[in-house]
Amino acid sequence: MKRLLFLAALLTLGLPLRAEPLSAIFARAWQRAPQAALVPARQDTARAGQEAAAALFPEAPSLALLHTSDRSTEDRGRREDELELSLPLWQWHQQSAARQAAQALTGEQEAAISLDRLALAGELRRSLAALRAALSAAELAREQARLATALEADVARRVKAGDLARSDLLLARQEALSSQGEAARLEAELAQARQQWRLLTGADALPDPLEETPPGSEDMAGHPELLAGARQVDLSRAEFELARASRRGAPSLELSYSRSRDDYAAPRQDALKVGLRIPLESAAVSQPRLAAANQARIQAEAEQLRRQAELPGRIDSARARLAAADTAARLAREGAALAGERQALLQRAFQLGELGYADYQRVLAQTHAARLGAAQAEIRRASAIADLNQALGKLP
Repeated sequence: MKRLLFLAALLTLGLPLRAEPLSAIFARAWQRAPQAALVPARQDTARAGQEAAAALFPEAPSLALLHTSDRSTEDRGRREDELELSLPLWQWHQQSAARQAAQALTGEQEAAISLDRLALAGELRRSLAALRAALSAAELAREQARLATALEADVARRVKAGDLARSDLLLARQEALSSQGEAARLEAELAQARQQWRLLTGADALPDPLEETPPGSEDMAGHPELLAGARQVDLSRAEFELARASRRGAPSLELSYSRSRDDYAAPRQDALKVGLRIPLESAAVSQPRLAAANQARIQAEAEQLRRQAELPGRIDSARARLAAADTAARLAREGAALAGERQALLQRAFQLGELGYADYQRVLAQTHAARLGAAQAEIRRASAIADLNQALGKLP
């Protein structure tokens, strides 16, 4: 039945009959999302960190060329040419700490991508809920306008036959014009909702089925928010350890080759020098960097504890809203069925002249309100299912 109503709505409102699974629509939306364009950059960042940690030197080697001559002073032929090569060296435990930080960065970037995908899923679900609400409201408004127009024609015939007063015809025309205006307004809102959906997904296709599957009991261990927080904690801890291992500047192996002579007649002399340069630790330089890394670590750990404390409450609230939405949808369906049955009974009384037009119009308004309320309750139920899936970190 829902499938038939869905197809009828698409035909009535000019939407394409093509439908896709929500997972396929989400995949296309992700391809169009700005966050997806950052994936290669995130992967490059993680790869660059791994390559830097696996490098032979912690910093780039440096080369110096030195030339000494007395040509501009005594000009006795004294000359010295020297080539110096400086090779930075990893400190004790520094490279292993850098590798741990690079590995943690890779995990953090992957978790950030999962978190971006979950955020897009929430945006897609909200857009679908808005489109469904606009679709349902416009469909009911069009049906109401059609019924009001048909009723106006019926009242006009009965006024002409002398069964109803002209004031009833004026009221019928007023109701028809009002319902047509409301239908036009809701059509504009539907067009806006369709445009937002099209911008997000790249097509007009709606998901089939329209509603997501209600989730069962889920384990929160794989929740993208918790995983992203855990990877951020791992990264902050690894960066803190790297800062501890890098409290002083990198030592360097100094290699020098020189060729010199004392004057024009002296023979050339070659020399090779090997040295080790060890920078001394300076608290004024290392402490600010170490303190900043420690602050980032503490903040990441505190935020992860907050997520672990808040997430179960959010999920329980979403489950409670779904339970309430289920009850409200069931009651609204029953109320709409009763209103429809009452309208059918009083429609016969109106046709037989046993019920005045004003009273019958109130019955029609009550039936329309009941049908609209039932449709909105169903949409709220579907949105509650989507919200619970979102709270559980499930992608479409």
